[in-house]
Amino acid sequence: MIRKKRCTFMIDTEVLDKLQSITARTGLSKSEQIRQGIQWWLESREWPPKSPRAETTGAREPSRPPAPDSTSGGRRRRR
Repeated sequence: MIRKKRCTFMIDTEVLDKLQSITARTGLSKSEQIRQGIQWWLESREWPPKSPRAETTGAREPSRPPAPDSTSGGRRRRR
């Protein structure tokens, strides 16, 4: 089993409302949604970095989260 550590952070109320809506619809807890989102984000930036050997053996592409809902305006990119 993966060992987990408690972490506290602030989150926008709109995001929290959307997480709650997904929980009601799918049964997936807010905590698990956040864990999966962080994992997808890290994989999209290849973290942890791929080893040179993994690149030559044809490692799979990381999975990505679904595209943001078009009605919410999507996420803004940080520069």
